Amino acid sequence: MAYKIKIAQNKTIIDKIVVGIPISSIVEATGDINLLSGVDATQRVHGSILVYDADREIWVATLEAERQSVDGGYY
Repeated sequence: MAYKIKIAQNKTIIDKIVVGIPISSIVEATGDINLLSGVDATQRVHGSILVYDADREIWVATLEAERQSVDGGYY
């Protein structure tokens, strides 16, 4: 951690604080969901979501959301 501090007229002025190392570039991740262990996406179609199947102990692509609840909040 680095600080750049000035003291002028009984005031402390913090000009810059650096925490950690800045990321200079971002690299896009690539991969295939079918190669992930614990994921069965063979039945995927447009609009599918991954749902955890406790019986098979893996994530499965499906269009059905039978046990989920979605709370959109109050407006």
